[in-house]
Amino acid sequence: MHLIISTSAKINGKVVLSSLLRSHASGRITVGVGFTEFIFRIPRAGISEFVTSGSGDVGDYYREWSYLLTFDPPASREWVVFVNPAGLALRNIDHLFPPELEGPYARQPVDFLWARVHDDPRSGPRDLAAPGIWAVRGEHAEMVLGRLKEAWDAEPEATEADETRIWSQVVRDLPLRKRAFERGEVLCPPVGAVDWKALCSAVLVTIPHWPEPERWKFLQALYFGTYLVGRLRTIRRAGRIQSKACGFARSCLSAATSNWSFSRSDPPSGGCIHAE
Repeated sequence: MHLIISTSAKINGKVVLSSLLRSHASGRITVGVGFTEFIFRIPRAGISEFVTSGSGDVGDYYREWSYLLTFDPPASREWVVFVNPAGLALRNIDHLFPPELEGPYARQPVDFLWARVHDDPRSGPRDLAAPGIWAVRGEHAEMVLGRLKEAWDAEPEATEADETRIWSQVVRDLPLRKRAFERGEVLCPPVGAVDWKALCSAVLVTIPHWPEPERWKFLQALYFGTYLVGRLRTIRRAGRIQSKACGFARSCLSAATSNWSFSRSDPPSGGCIHAE
């Protein structure tokens, strides 16, 4: 599996990258950095960072993705996963991308995976494709990116509000064996209408269309609650245990040395311990 993430000055992608590392996503990750400094000052195993133009303008991600693929071309049947930086992996995502199996009980082969848009948490997902995450076999990656480029070039006046519509049309017209991610696995909630029950069972949440600062506040709070709260509880619990252990050790040492005395007669410069 090869994950492609293109960041920009608007969204630096550190949250989604950190969540992928903490959830132990397999495969390698290629990141396009849209600013002067790399995201990680110390290189991380499995992550390659390259400086790109990083305009962050709507419709420009396909240019960054095509550029990043030239550094590490994928294998023909390898899954290439394109992830928007405005997202968060809540658990390991490996099972979202099925392997090719042989035999009478193997599932129907698939070349393209897409996420549904959750327009209303009460009505469930609609038949619209969310641009936050999608995956394609390596042999078809350039073809999909080319069609995405053609779709945006055909509508030069299109804005961010048109992104879902354009991407949904591209997905419908792809001459590939397609399948949507399992319902509930990938959550694409509208602004301010998060179904928290659905969020608890989701594997990944993506919110590229949320405005700032709501987007950053939501991702930051969700990241903290998912990956740090349990760790802080563990640290506090370990601290309490360590404190009790140190107190017990001090009491034992005090009891053991209560009948000891110190003499400075021998050696002159030091102290000898004598038991009375």
